[in-house]
Amino acid sequence: PPLCIIELTAPLDVLRARFEAVERPAWLAATLDYQLKLYDSMVAYRRAPRIRIDTSVVGRADTAAIGGRLAGALNAATPVHDALVAAARDAGPGVSLSAVAGPSVA
Repeated sequence: PPLCIIELTAPLDVLRARFEAVERPAWLAATLDYQLKLYDSMVAYRRAPRIRIDTSVVGRADTAAIGGRLAGALNAATPVHDALVAAARDAGPGVSLSAVAGPSVA
């Protein structure tokens, strides 16, 4: 099982706009809602701590920095929960933490 899940997300309208900005197969855009529901079901099934990063709010550089801090903390044997809490706290708006699959708590 995973130690934790780092979930990169964005509102549906943002994802659709991103799909329109680059060429993607029509079936992929047409089934986006369904794919996201399947993903949410899979994540809910995985009982692991989760950090969710809204990429419509958090830029690429900040997302990479959050991932780097999290990886560094985990490599230093920081407990998963503590590493996730620190990453979410330091990141600011657009980042939420869920201790276990389910609604975000921060």
